Amino acid sequence: MFYCGMSMLLRGILSLLVFCAGMYISHSLVLSIVLMIAVSLPVMIVDALWASNFDTIVPSFRFKAMSELFYKCLPATVGVFCCAAVTSVSRQELATVLGASMLGVYSSVCSPAAIVQAGAANAYAPLLGVFASASESGDNKTFNAMLMKVVLGALVLSIVILFACFICGDYLLGLIFGDQIHQYSFLLYGAVISSLLTAFIGFFSDLTIVKRKMAGNLVGNLVALIVAVPLSSLLIRLFGPNGTSAAISLAYLVGCVAMLPCIIRK
Repeated sequence: MFYCGMSMLLRGILSLLVFCAGMYISHSLVLSIVLMIAVSLPVMIVDALWASNFDTIVPSFRFKAMSELFYKCLPATVGVFCCAAVTSVSRQELATVLGASMLGVYSSVCSPAAIVQAGAANAYAPLLGVFASASESGDNKTFNAMLMKVVLGALVLSIVILFACFICGDYLLGLIFGDQIHQYSFLLYGAVISSLLTAFIGFFSDLTIVKRKMAGNLVGNLVALIVAVPLSSLLIRLFGPNGTSAAISLAYLVGCVAMLPCIIRK
């Protein structure tokens, strides 16, 4: 985890610095992106050196094992696609109903909320090994107890983040995006909730894979997508851009509930 953290930190800092420098000097977006790619290459070399300390980095292919893994993981792969499509469908419906400019506003407000989703995902990722060990040993009691702790911890985190948005959300949005976006700060609360539920369904999807319930992964995410299609159209027309967050949140909540029996059963 230390090496992963250092690699991401280096790439993040270097990419930000060269992008800003490229835009300041050349005013060329293409050149700035090329510079970001260029500074990532040395970090990739360092990553390869670090990784070689743990195992060989020369790829080897066993096609029989690859085909078996493909068929086993295909339902979960389709499930991940369905999960990602929920957000895309809802945002596309927002653009259709209220226009591309409102989609741009909504995306700008949601960009800080995406940090919440990324933080939650990184918080539970180290626990997946513990969940896998409990599942492998058949210790369902420990598995479910850890699941409850993660869910309760996420709920507490949600309350804290929403309170922080209430205190300083308006100021931060105005500081980052200016007055044009500042007037839409009321969208931030729904965006935070939808980001947390996005992290939740990602967590539940990972747990179905840990439990080897690939079909459950597909069913849960497919149900979320099916729910999102009519809900997006209805809620956006009722509540405006906040309807997008509401549709995403409700769709992912239904998906999590659909996956839950696969997760808690032995």
